[in-house]
Amino acid sequence: MNEIVQVVSSVGFPIVFCLLMWKYISEQNKHLEEVIVDFKVTMMENNRLLNYLINQLQPEKKEGV
Repeated sequence: MNEIVQVVSSVGFPIVFCLLMWKYISEQNKHLEEVIVDFKVTMMENNRLLNYLINQLQPEKKEGV
């Protein structure tokens, strides 16, 4: 029984620490995915606006030229 307690106490901390690190990393990945999605949406909106501005600033094309 004493040997079991000694094994659990010697490997218990590393196991708990690994589980906590796994949880922290998985939460960070979820946050990173949300940031990436927001970035993609922002880039698409910026591209749309840029295309609109380019179209507004281009001189009118003359027909037959």
